[in-house]
Amino acid sequence: TLSSSSAASDVYKRQVELGVEDFNYEDTKGGRIALHWDATDSLAVDLTYLNQMTDGAAGDISTTRDSGDLSVAGDEGLDIMFDVEKREAIAGVVPDFTRKMEVFNLKLVQDFDNFELTFLATEARSKWDGVFDQREFLGLKAGCLCDEKPENNNPAGDKTNIVELRLVSNSESAIDWIVGSYYEDASSEWAQHLEYRGPSQIAHLPLISIPLQEGFVLRNQKGRTNSGEKAIYGDLGFNLTENTHLAVGYRYSKVDFTRQLTQASGGADMLAG
Repeated sequence: TLSSSSAASDVYKRQVELGVEDFNYEDTKGGRIALHWDATDSLAVDLTYLNQMTDGAAGDISTTRDSGDLSVAGDEGLDIMFDVEKREAIAGVVPDFTRKMEVFNLKLVQDFDNFELTFLATEARSKWDGVFDQREFLGLKAGCLCDEKPENNNPAGDKTNIVELRLVSNSESAIDWIVGSYYEDASSEWAQHLEYRGPSQIAHLPLISIPLQEGFVLRNQKGRTNSGEKAIYGDLGFNLTENTHLAVGYRYSKVDFTRQLTQASGGADMLAG
């Protein structure tokens, strides 16, 4: 089986502050390949591959914007207002994001006389990149507190591998059962670069005020996470009567998770120690 898909949508049609039309779009394109093979009378093989990419702009908006120098009293300028009913929005930058995803799946099913054995293996990978404005988190009405990946840094991404082995009884008897094992290994890398662009002003935080100049880097972080799970499980079913079935199950899982910050060199990072 070979298939493809495409979808597009938009919310706000016009970015008032920057004068950008067709703002906040989203386009998703992808394709899927699925193969099925009956290797023998009792063995079936299924292969599936999915590739998908989304390109668009997030719906984050700001409520007001002063176009003047906020560090000088009386020079704030006029607010630029927007009208949601007219599908308008404002922000210090046109948000943009891109996400690419790949999924590969293998399934083997072997029939035996009294049970069925299923083997599943999946690998999923994704990468994403983009920029959006976080100025309202600091109460700013001008410029852009641009959240994006650090310069020359690879896009953020993750990878997950899953393997499962499952045995299921298939005989017609008063008792049915399921036993299986599960393994998952996942990792991700991320980066955050908060750089201010706009007129000089003061950012008033709860415990400190920070003077902002063009190009000031508030946060510059990189990190990675790793997680994993190992599990075994089982289920017993009892056909007590024609209309009554009793099931008892058990699952034991061991989950590991680590998160490591590998870089923190922005202004706020240094203040936080």
